Amino acid sequence: MPSKMEWIELDDNLVKMYEENPRIIEPDTIDAVAKSIKKFGFQQPIVLNKDNVIIVGHTRVLAAVKLGLKKIPVIKTDLSEADAKAYRIADNKLHENGRWNYELLGYEISELKEMDFDIDVLGFDDSELEFIIDGWNSNIDVSTKDGESLDPLQSLLKIEVQQDVKDKALNLIKETLDKSGVEYSVK
Repeated sequence: MPSKMEWIELDDNLVKMYEENPRIIEPDTIDAVAKSIKKFGFQQPIVLNKDNVIIVGHTRVLAAVKLGLKKIPVIKTDLSEADAKAYRIADNKLHENGRWNYELLGYEISELKEMDFDIDVLGFDDSELEFIIDGWNSNIDVSTKDGESLDPLQSLLKIEVQQDVKDKALNLIKETLDKSGVEYSVK
């Protein structure tokens, strides 16, 4: 049965964060979502339970607060506690299961650039955009020793190499991360 969307006041007493949310929300992600909302508007409502606790949409709520929005779109649901927990996890995890077709993605982003569209709202950083638009070679086929085909970006982290090559690659990755300001740890 379809749920009805409504606009409600963005008020701490009305919309409540789920305190046990297992998804870590980085400030950069909030900024990127805020850019998206500012450009495209709220195209995806927040899902709340009967007590107005967020089931999905924590980052969008934080972005709305950052933007100073007074109202946000919500869908209220009567999912059971177990279903709400499961949906919260599934909503975040299922996005990770998709892969990009970099040839088509590069084509789409290139067309947006030709249209003078501000591609900063897409959520990719400059090095990713460079790889997607300029550095992508559709003839690259990376696979594991077992023959599993890998997404080229994922393969950068999964390829097994000799120790000296691995050390050089790790140092290059560290330098790149240091320059980008990303917090990381090496195990």
